[in-house]
Amino acid sequence: MRQARIILTLTPLLDASTTTPTTSDIPHADDSGVSVRHPHVGDTKAMEWDRDLLVAALVADTPAENACREALLAGASFLPPADRSVAVSGLVTIYARRARHLAERGIRTIGFDRAVERLRDQDGAVKLAQVHSDDFNFVIFLDPVVPAAVTCLAVDAAAADPEWDYSTWER
Repeated sequence: MRQARIILTLTPLLDASTTTPTTSDIPHADDSGVSVRHPHVGDTKAMEWDRDLLVAALVADTPAENACREALLAGASFLPPADRSVAVSGLVTIYARRARHLAERGIRTIGFDRAVERLRDQDGAVKLAQVHSDDFNFVIFLDPVVPAAVTCLAVDAAAADPEWDYSTWER
């Protein structure tokens, strides 16, 4: 079985004083398969994803969200969500496969299985933010309309690509 390393760059690294662009219209399919607009997307104003907003979005009392919140408060680098949302259906497949792969390799994770289950229960799309600390790399799955985390997971930072530069979020 071939193994591939996928590195997804969402946006350039932003500091707490920088803002992200406006929330875009997100097409969704209704039961008939016809693309419809999310009812709230056109009415929302730009979300400025800074460190404080990411911390505020992490409200669940789970080990992954607690660790991510602590890392952000301690000054961990972060990559705010891009304008585009990602379909949850594809993420469930990707992250379920990653969970199995990480478990097979014995890599320490926090909240991975819970995150996959929460994504299975989610409809539509999410936005992804990333946080890097010395101990863990986090992915925060965010509601595309309101600043709230759907779920969060963490992977041991020691398992990351040693050539990856988290100050620029690129190789």
